[in-house]
Amino acid sequence: MAIVTEYRLNDEGIPFGITFIDENDGTVVDISTATITNIIFKKPGTTKITVSGVFTTDGVDGKIYHTWLTGELDEIGIWQAQGYVEMSPKKLSSSIITFRVFDNL
Repeated sequence: MAIVTEYRLNDEGIPFGITFIDENDGTVVDISTATITNIIFKKPGTTKITVSGVFTTDGVDGKIYHTWLTGELDEIGIWQAQGYVEMSPKKLSSSIITFRVFDNL
């Protein structure tokens, strides 16, 4: 599955991925025991939406993704995204990713 880095207004059915990296040593964080896997998106204004993330494989690779649904990519501009997982007793947040949603003709 290819993760796209450029999105257009009202795109749907396209995956968006997050990888959890240990910022101390740059290694991938094993999130395979996570019971909650979310991705939080901040739209260009102040609105935030939280969606469930799905393991790309089994979570050992530290990756989750969300496939855009109808109506979610509804604002043009700079968006932010951050992954959030809970693995008892840990609660982890990923680095914040910034991406742009472009207009259509």
